[in-house]
Amino acid sequence: MPSWLSASLVFLSAFLFLSWGISDWSLAGPFVDPHGKIPSQDEAVYSHVALRMAEHGDWLTPHFLDRFFLTKPPLLYWLSGASAKLFGVSAFSLRLPSLIAGALGVLIVFLWVREARPWYAALLAAAALLTHDLWFRLSRLNLTDALLSTLFLAALWLLPRAPWITGVLCGLALLTKGLAGLMPFIAVCAILFLRREYRRLAL
Repeated sequence: MPSWLSASLVFLSAFLFLSWGISDWSLAGPFVDPHGKIPSQDEAVYSHVALRMAEHGDWLTPHFLDRFFLTKPPLLYWLSGASAKLFGVSAFSLRLPSLIAGALGVLIVFLWVREARPWYAALLAAAALLTHDLWFRLSRLNLTDALLSTLFLAALWLLPRAPWITGVLCGLALLTKGLAGLMPFIAVCAILFLRREYRRLAL
Protein backbone atom coordinates (compact mmCIF):
# COMPACT_ATOMS: atom_id res chain seq x y z
CA MET A 1 0.00 0.00 0.00
CA PRO A 2 1.42 3.44 -0.91
CA SER A 3 2.55 5.49 2.07
CA TRP A 4 0.23 8.38 1.21
CA LEU A 5 -2.75 6.01 1.11
CA SER A 6 -1.96 4.40 4.47
CA ALA A 7 -1.45 7.85 6.03
CA SER A 8 -4.78 9.04 4.61
CA LEU A 9 -6.58 5.97 5.96
CA VAL A 10 -5.07 6.42 9.43
CA PHE A 11 -6.06 10.10 9.54
CA LEU A 12 -9.60 9.51 8.26
CA SER A 13 -10.15 6.55 10.59
CA ALA A 14 -8.94 8.57 13.57
CA PHE A 15 -11.09 11.55 12.60
CA LEU A 16 -14.22 9.42 12.22
CA PHE A 17 -13.55 7.63 15.50
CA LEU A 18 -13.08 10.90 17.39
CA SER A 19 -16.06 12.65 15.82
CA TRP A 20 -18.55 9.79 16.19
CA GLY A 21 -21.51 11.01 18.26
CA ILE A 22 -19.81 14.29 19.10
CA SER A 23 -23.02 16.27 18.69
CA ASP A 24 -24.45 14.35 21.65
CA TRP A 25 -21.90 16.08 23.89
CA SER A 26 -23.29 19.43 24.98
CA LEU A 27 -20.85 22.33 25.16
CA ALA A 28 -18.99 22.30 28.48
CA GLY A 29 -21.09 19.30 29.52
CA PRO A 30 -18.65 16.36 29.57
CA PHE A 31 -15.89 15.95 32.10
CA VAL A 32 -12.32 16.35 30.87
CA ASP A 33 -11.45 13.70 33.43
CA PRO A 34 -14.49 11.77 34.69
CA HIS A 35 -12.43 10.08 37.41
CA GLY A 36 -11.09 13.30 38.87
CA LYS A 37 -14.39 15.08 38.16
CA ILE A 38 -12.60 17.84 36.24
CA PRO A 39 -15.25 19.79 34.30
CA SER A 40 -14.83 21.33 30.86
CA GLN A 41 -16.38 24.72 31.65
CA ASP A 42 -13.64 26.55 29.71
CA GLU A 43 -15.15 25.15 26.51
CA ALA A 44 -18.16 27.44 26.93
CA VAL A 45 -15.90 30.46 27.36
CA TYR A 46 -13.71 29.64 24.35
CA SER A 47 -16.76 28.91 22.20
CA HIS A 48 -18.37 32.22 23.19
CA VAL A 49 -15.20 34.11 22.25
CA ALA A 50 -14.93 32.28 18.91
CA LEU A 51 -18.58 32.91 18.07
CA ARG A 52 -18.20 36.57 18.96
CA MET A 53 -15.30 36.81 16.50
CA ALA A 54 -17.27 35.03 13.79
CA GLU A 55 -20.39 37.15 14.24
CA HIS A 56 -18.83 40.59 14.70
CA GLY A 57 -15.67 40.19 12.64
CA ASP A 58 -13.34 41.46 15.36
CA TRP A 59 -10.67 38.82 14.88
CA LEU A 60 -7.86 40.72 16.58
CA THR A 61 -9.36 41.33 20.03
CA PRO A 62 -11.09 38.48 21.91
CA HIS A 63 -14.19 39.48 23.89
CA PHE A 64 -16.16 37.63 26.53
CA LEU A 65 -19.40 39.11 27.91
CA ASP A 66 -18.55 42.46 26.26
CA ARG A 67 -15.17 42.67 27.98
CA PHE A 68 -11.67 42.13 26.66
CA PHE A 69 -10.61 38.51 27.15
CA LEU A 70 -6.83 38.47 26.92
CA THR A 71 -6.04 35.58 29.25
CA LYS A 72 -5.20 33.15 26.43
CA PRO A 73 -3.61 33.60 22.98
CA PRO A 74 -6.09 33.63 20.09
CA LEU A 75 -5.14 30.72 17.80
CA LEU A 76 -7.92 28.38 18.98
CA TYR A 77 -10.46 31.23 18.85
CA TRP A 78 -9.46 32.00 15.27
CA LEU A 79 -9.72 28.38 14.18
CA SER A 80 -13.03 27.71 15.94
CA GLY A 81 -14.50 31.02 14.79
CA ALA A 82 -13.46 30.38 11.19
CA SER A 83 -14.96 26.89 11.36
CA ALA A 84 -18.25 28.28 12.69
CA LYS A 85 -18.21 30.94 9.97
CA LEU A 86 -17.65 28.35 7.24
CA PHE A 87 -19.86 25.50 8.44
CA GLY A 88 -22.44 27.22 10.62
CA VAL A 89 -22.78 27.36 14.38
CA SER A 90 -22.82 23.91 15.96
CA ALA A 91 -20.94 21.91 18.54
CA PHE A 92 -19.28 20.00 15.70
CA SER A 93 -18.00 23.10 13.88
CA LEU A 94 -16.69 24.67 17.09
CA ARG A 95 -14.89 21.44 17.98
CA LEU A 96 -13.63 20.77 14.46
CA PRO A 97 -10.12 22.26 15.04
CA SER A 98 -9.63 19.99 18.06
CA LEU A 99 -10.92 17.00 16.11
CA ILE A 100 -8.48 17.64 13.27
CA ALA A 101 -5.65 18.20 15.75
CA GLY A 102 -6.46 14.94 17.53
CA ALA A 103 -6.51 12.97 14.28
CA LEU A 104 -3.27 14.61 13.12
CA GLY A 105 -1.60 13.67 16.41
CA VAL A 106 -2.54 10.03 15.83
CA LEU A 107 -1.20 10.26 12.27
CA ILE A 108 2.12 11.73 13.46
CA VAL A 109 2.59 8.86 15.93
CA PHE A 110 1.86 6.37 13.15
CA LEU A 111 4.37 7.97 10.75
CA TRP A 112 7.02 8.38 13.43
CA VAL A 113 6.90 4.75 14.56
CA ARG A 114 6.61 3.56 10.95
CA GLU A 115 10.06 4.97 10.21
CA ALA A 116 11.75 2.42 12.47
CA ARG A 117 9.19 -0.35 12.99
CA PRO A 118 6.83 -2.50 10.88
CA TRP A 119 3.48 -1.09 9.84
CA TYR A 120 1.56 -3.11 12.43
CA ALA A 121 3.69 -1.69 15.26
CA ALA A 122 2.97 1.81 13.97
CA LEU A 123 -0.72 0.98 13.78
CA LEU A 124 -0.73 -0.32 17.36
CA ALA A 125 1.01 2.84 18.59
CA ALA A 126 -1.51 5.03 16.78
CA ALA A 127 -4.41 2.98 18.16
CA ALA A 128 -2.99 3.23 21.68
CA LEU A 129 -3.01 7.03 21.49
CA LEU A 130 -6.40 7.17 19.78
CA THR A 131 -8.10 5.05 22.42
CA HIS A 132 -6.47 6.74 25.39
CA ASP A 133 -9.34 8.25 27.36
CA LEU A 134 -7.69 11.64 27.91
CA TRP A 135 -6.65 12.04 24.26
CA PHE A 136 -10.11 10.96 23.14
CA ARG A 137 -11.86 13.47 25.38
CA LEU A 138 -9.57 16.43 24.75
CA SER A 139 -9.82 15.90 20.99
CA ARG A 140 -13.61 16.16 21.22
CA LEU A 141 -13.73 19.44 23.19
CA ASN A 142 -13.13 23.02 22.09
CA LEU A 143 -10.10 23.39 24.35
CA THR A 144 -6.46 24.26 23.67
CA ASP A 145 -4.98 20.94 24.85
CA ALA A 146 -5.37 18.80 21.73
CA LEU A 147 -4.05 21.56 19.50
CA LEU A 148 -1.03 22.22 21.74
CA SER A 149 -0.24 18.50 22.11
CA THR A 150 -0.30 17.94 18.36
CA LEU A 151 1.89 20.99 17.72
CA PHE A 152 4.32 19.58 20.30
CA LEU A 153 4.38 16.18 18.58
CA ALA A 154 4.77 17.72 15.13
CA ALA A 155 7.60 20.01 16.26
CA LEU A 156 9.63 17.11 17.67
CA TRP A 157 8.91 14.83 14.71
CA LEU A 158 9.92 17.43 12.12
CA LEU A 159 13.01 18.70 13.97
CA PRO A 160 15.54 16.53 12.07
CA ARG A 161 13.64 16.86 8.78
CA ALA A 162 12.60 20.52 8.57
CA PRO A 163 13.96 22.63 11.45
CA TRP A 164 12.41 25.83 10.12
CA ILE A 165 8.95 24.24 10.22
CA THR A 166 9.68 23.21 13.80
CA GLY A 167 10.32 26.89 14.54
CA VAL A 168 6.97 27.84 13.03
CA LEU A 169 5.21 25.14 15.06
CA CYS A 170 6.83 26.41 18.27
CA GLY A 171 5.48 29.87 17.44
CA LEU A 172 2.01 28.44 16.86
CA ALA A 173 2.22 26.65 20.20
CA LEU A 174 2.81 30.02 21.87
CA LEU A 175 -0.24 31.37 20.05
CA THR A 176 -2.22 28.44 21.43
CA LYS A 177 -1.55 28.47 25.16
CA GLY A 178 0.86 31.21 26.20
CA LEU A 179 3.49 30.06 28.70
CA ALA A 180 2.45 26.42 28.35
CA GLY A 181 3.15 26.87 24.65
CA LEU A 182 6.85 27.17 25.51
CA MET A 183 7.02 23.41 26.10
CA PRO A 184 7.85 22.48 22.47
CA PHE A 185 10.50 25.22 22.32
CA ILE A 186 12.08 24.04 25.59
CA ALA A 187 12.05 20.42 24.41
CA VAL A 188 13.64 21.36 21.07
CA CYS A 189 16.36 23.37 22.82
CA ALA A 190 17.06 20.44 25.19
CA ILE A 191 17.32 18.00 22.27
CA LEU A 192 19.69 20.27 20.35
CA PHE A 193 21.84 20.81 23.45
CA LEU A 194 22.05 17.09 24.23
CA ARG A 195 22.84 16.31 20.59
CA ARG A 196 25.69 18.82 20.61
CA GLU A 197 27.04 17.41 23.89
CA TYR A 198 26.86 13.86 22.56
CA ARG A 199 28.83 14.85 19.46
CA ARG A 200 31.40 16.68 21.57
CA LEU A 201 31.91 13.67 23.85
CA ALA A 202 32.08 11.30 20.89
CA LEU A 203 34.99 13.19 19.28
